[in-house]
Amino acid sequence: MTTQAPDLFDYEWLEDSKTGQFSRVAIGNEDSTWRCNTCGQGEADPYEYGCDNCGAEADAY
Repeated sequence: MTTQAPDLFDYEWLEDSKTGQFSRVAIGNEDSTWRCNTCGQGEADPYEYGCDNCGAEADAY
């Protein structure tokens, strides 16, 4: 039996990154993660690394 990663598009939106390419979503009462808006992958880093899954580049800060 395989477990499927949660669809982060169903989680509560908290804020967008500077360009709107990434969104921070709530995944728990006090936890959040950055989601890539291109592919939906969690654990994205809008500040330095972007998205490892689809290659979306980080926002320029």
